[in-house]
Amino acid sequence: MILGHVVRKEFIQFSRDRRMIPIVIVAPVLQLIILGYAASLDVVDLRLAVCDEDASPTSRGLVRSITSSGYFIETRREARCPDDGRFFETSEASLALHIPRGLEADLETGSPSTVLFTVDGSDTVPAGQGVGMALLAVDRFNRKRIEDAGLAASIPGVELRTRIWFNPDLESKNFFVPGILGLLLMVMTTILTSMAVVKEKERGTIESIIVSPLDPMALVAGKLAPFIVIGLVDVALVVIIARLVFGIPFEGSVWTLFVVSLLFIANTTGLGLFVSTVSSTQQEAMMTAMFFVLMPIMFLSGFVFPIESMPAPVQWFTYVIPMRHLLVAIRSIFLKGSSLADLWRECAWLAGTGLAVFFLSTLRLRKRLG
Repeated sequence: MILGHVVRKEFIQFSRDRRMIPIVIVAPVLQLIILGYAASLDVVDLRLAVCDEDASPTSRGLVRSITSSGYFIETRREARCPDDGRFFETSEASLALHIPRGLEADLETGSPSTVLFTVDGSDTVPAGQGVGMALLAVDRFNRKRIEDAGLAASIPGVELRTRIWFNPDLESKNFFVPGILGLLLMVMTTILTSMAVVKEKERGTIESIIVSPLDPMALVAGKLAPFIVIGLVDVALVVIIARLVFGIPFEGSVWTLFVVSLLFIANTTGLGLFVSTVSSTQQEAMMTAMFFVLMPIMFLSGFVFPIESMPAPVQWFTYVIPMRHLLVAIRSIFLKGSSLADLWRECAWLAGTGLAVFFLSTLRLRKRLG
């Protein structure tokens, strides 16, 4: 009997907390709907750069055979083929097809011809699946040549040779460990910041801040500064552990990594501050940050599921997710040695979303203190 009264009391108390109902009911439904579309490992729409030195009907037919498979989107075409991974330094493409001069002439004389398929190994899932899809497309091209010639037996055709840049063995740790840096930064700075203003309210010191001459902008700066420092310290620790413990190559500049991380931390601390202005308790702030911010960002950023496997509307939405751009930048810095000039797109997105989040958080805080 007593147990029944306690259970009834808890349900009544929970139903009166209007802030908790969206967290435990709305958040799971939204996450299920979003992740139901986004959670897939079937990669499509891989960005493909094409270098066609032959520029013949046969080479164009080979390109059409590959791009018409539905797995590749041609994003760049060149007449000369560089013998390095420069296509991948700015993340314009994740794969490159190199067609040598003389392809059509070789096939017409009955000699096999080799084309080179270069892969950006810094993203292991698209890299592995991309190679497999390219092999199938080339095999389909060769079989079509046999059918068009009306032959029953095989004839020399196109052979595909692959080369993997930046992560030749496609080791998953080289892909995931740098990404964990972004995940740790997001979790630490967002949750810590989300409890900043709420802690003042629970301690009863928020009233003193309200009546003080302290400007909201100064308050925001003071609240965020410690967590920014903590985030940068975490960056240094993760880099050291990644190198010494996991043996992850670090080809880029430490200062480039710090600049990109600082831009990302501006986003996460801003998000945490916004969460703190819509929460009444530290528990509520933590749960709101976890269910409405951290989990959607983690799943839609490309950390777990490749963005190329998501529906087009979801892919467009991921551009406003800061962690998407951080993951590209961090992996490029670690494995490719990319500079700020190479990562200007990612930096621009991080700066833009950081300013937007900071403005909204400050506006919300000003209203709360007003």
